[in-house]
Amino acid sequence: MLHLSSRDIGNLRLASRSFRQLPKQLFLHLIQEELPWFWELDELKAADDKFWKLFHSGSDHNDGRAPLSRADILRSREGNYTKDVNWLEVYKKLCSLKKGMLGVRNRARIWNAVEEVVARIARLRAKG
Repeated sequence: MLHLSSRDIGNLRLASRSFRQLPKQLFLHLIQEELPWFWELDELKAADDKFWKLFHSGSDHNDGRAPLSRADILRSREGNYTKDVNWLEVYKKLCSLKKGMLGVRNRARIWNAVEEVVARIARLRAKG
């Protein structure tokens, strides 16, 4: 499924009920592949990974704040952030933002322009 485009996945979901309940991580992958200009998602995941690493290490260092008990942490954050998020809804909202907000469209335009510049530089370097 990771090799399919969002259009193909949408068609699968329309064609069969068995494809309506797809793994949430699939839609995170679609965001990363098709909407890379929302790089803040990677920063959120990195922050979440840092949080869980700190929690699992048993360290009480959390930027000067009073340490949380393990029970408090488990009550506030069950599971991993990237698993708990409904990435289908996030994907839908980001796609609607791309269509409707000039700032997001501009962000996508600039991202694509930078990718083209980087690709041209790579081609020139390959030629020597």
